[in-house]
Amino acid sequence: MRGDPQRAVIERPISGDLDINGWELRKALGLLGKGNATLIEWLDSPIVYRADPVFLQRLRALAESVYRPS
Repeated sequence: MRGDPQRAVIERPISGDLDINGWELRKALGLLGKGNATLIEWLDSPIVYRADPVFLQRLRALAESVYRPS
């Protein structure tokens, strides 16, 4: 139904070698602001299956400016 809140988590059943999980963009940005380790790890991974290169570059730059390990 249109008035129902949408789920902010993306989860798909494990299929072979694929384990697909993620977040809606607003949720991901909120988690990034909190230094979510999983999101930082995903952004730092050299493995990218599909992406908008400019968006990915900007998101990675944002992650670097927010997350500074001690």
